[in-house]
Amino acid sequence: RFLRHPKDRRDELCWLDPATGDIHLTVELKRRILRDNVYGVDLDAQAVEVTQLSLYLKMLEGENRTTLQRQREFLTDKAEIALLPPLRDNIKHGNALITSDFSLDTDDLIRVNAFNWEVQFKDIMRNGGFDAVVGNPPYIRIQTMQKSDASTVLFFKEKFAAAAKGNYDIYVLFVERSLALVKRRGSVGFILPNRFLNAEYGAPLRSILGAGQNLEEIVHFGANQVFEGATTYTCMLFVSPEKSSSFTFRSVGDLLKWRTKRIAESATIPSAKLSGEAWSFSTGAGAGLIDRLKGMPEKLGGAADIFVGLQTSADDVFIMDFVSEAKGTMTLRSKAKDEEVTLEKDLLHPLASGTDVHGYAALPARQFILFPYSVADETATLIPWRTIENDYPLVGEYLTAMKAKLTARENGKFRDAQWYRFGRSQNLGIQSRKKLCVPRLVDRLCSASDLEGGHFLDNVDVGGVTWKPGHNKHDYRYLLALLNSRLLGWFFPNVSAPYRGGWYSANRQFLSQIPFRSIDFHAKPDRARHDALVALVDKMLTLVPSLRAETDVRKREVLQNAVTSTDQKIDALVYELYGLTDDEIALVEGGGK
Repeated sequence: RFLRHPKDRRDELCWLDPATGDIHLTVELKRRILRDNVYGVDLDAQAVEVTQLSLYLKMLEGENRTTLQRQREFLTDKAEIALLPPLRDNIKHGNALITSDFSLDTDDLIRVNAFNWEVQFKDIMRNGGFDAVVGNPPYIRIQTMQKSDASTVLFFKEKFAAAAKGNYDIYVLFVERSLALVKRRGSVGFILPNRFLNAEYGAPLRSILGAGQNLEEIVHFGANQVFEGATTYTCMLFVSPEKSSSFTFRSVGDLLKWRTKRIAESATIPSAKLSGEAWSFSTGAGAGLIDRLKGMPEKLGGAADIFVGLQTSADDVFIMDFVSEAKGTMTLRSKAKDEEVTLEKDLLHPLASGTDVHGYAALPARQFILFPYSVADETATLIPWRTIENDYPLVGEYLTAMKAKLTARENGKFRDAQWYRFGRSQNLGIQSRKKLCVPRLVDRLCSASDLEGGHFLDNVDVGGVTWKPGHNKHDYRYLLALLNSRLLGWFFPNVSAPYRGGWYSANRQFLSQIPFRSIDFHAKPDRARHDALVALVDKMLTLVPSLRAETDVRKREVLQNAVTSTDQKIDALVYELYGLTDDEIALVEGGGK
């Protein structure tokens, strides 16, 4: 039987299926909802057609010839009307980001599918905008567009505050655009990459949302993969033009529990905390300690320079595996040549990659990099080819054999007299610095030391950490203790970007946010803790390499006990330095609730 809302004198709103007892919306009501309430825009004309078809299918879901005929019999208006409403005025083809002031050239406007919301949806925009905007915007790095459509990139920069940074992803522009399309009390909901929360390019959007206090809710999926068949790290973002004094942050640990029961750790966070700085929010039992550590005045980025390694753009030529060593020469395995080569030692340096870095362990010499540069006062200069041929003939012969490969790099960019140079010149002269090494991807924060400056760094896998002026009274071993401590290992995921498999990014952007406990060397207790940590680290730098090299089971057990005991003493001192209570220590060590 058919049911009607008492205030509705139009066609019936729903009908009751006597066989199942289920209540269904009538086709007429679904038709009305579709025609009057659902709108969309897409740059892809085929996507527009598919969307219209999908909406028609949704409208007819559960219907058949019998149900349709039964409903027509109860219509108050028996006039013939089309079953499917025309949707050409609802789902439109156009560029949601580009308006017709893009260009005076009509061909340009057609090429970019310029779209004016105030024209295409005149009545809606005249009445204040849409009630809600939802979507999954495209994820496209602006560097990709710069190569193919520089004029569009320039337009974005002129029209969008979120495009203020040089490198960004255009999904941030969709958030900014949508805030201008909804009513004052309307809502915007997007699923998009979570990188804007802490990436540099997200700073303008964070500033917009922070200043406007527009944030309503964030659902952070961490390393969970929402889209099948695609590796993307996403969040759901809900914003509104209306100011809110606080917002909800949800951290999803188990995707299945979220999908079925909406289970996630959550916290209510004051909007006043939002700014253009990186966003990292805390939930759960450790939120108080995490926020306190985040609030410490000094960060590692203020105390240390964090730099990347060498970018050769031809690693298979310049980076080789160690085979053997002789006086003045070294034999290495070249991947590019697929054979062993013998080269002069003077231009070879041991290379550290991320897999070589383990807490307190010695860096191995399993790989070497061919470095055709001379360095003076941390300035690197490419060694002239004539000098290489005369003074390093074995290197000259090897590079000559690789010349075709080296000159072909980056579409022939290296077809000049310096064809054997590295792909990038950054940090060439500082690789021999005394430094600490941190892998670029970690399952737990860790660091190894290169206190002699003997290892160069592989750009992809490992970063270097050196003191800034004014902080070099601190011993490197003190910082090594902090970076390998249980406390900072526990804290680090809260300021880093997660990757599937339990990994976290440890590049400069995230390492810089680690709270740094500087030492007041005029205060005896502070100085004593510093010196005690240095002494314990010295012990660890002896114990850990010995343990890793030992094969005898009994001796390994003795060494492991010593390592564990020393590590616990380091952790205890770090807890003191950072002022942890007993309850906070228990929380860090897994015993707190």
